[in-house]
Amino acid sequence: MGRFTNEQLLKLQQNLKVGRCPNCGYEGNKDVCPEEMHLVSLDIDSRHTVGLESLGSYPVVMAVCPNCGFISLFSKKFLCR
Repeated sequence: MGRFTNEQLLKLQQNLKVGRCPNCGYEGNKDVCPEEMHLVSLDIDSRHTVGLESLGSYPVVMAVCPNCGFISLFSKKFLCR
């Protein structure tokens, strides 16, 4: 898992539009996690032992509500273009 550079974080914060928190209603800025995250999924159709070839990975940016901890995920590919 890599960390975003300061330039990448600035670009993410400019492109990230998170409104009111759906959990608590907080309307302030959300905290952007400085680490690149990955959603990982298993190939459920595979009937074999789980190995790296059966894993799928999708890069995401995580924003956290500083009031209640609600997590929002955004496609890194979309935000970093």
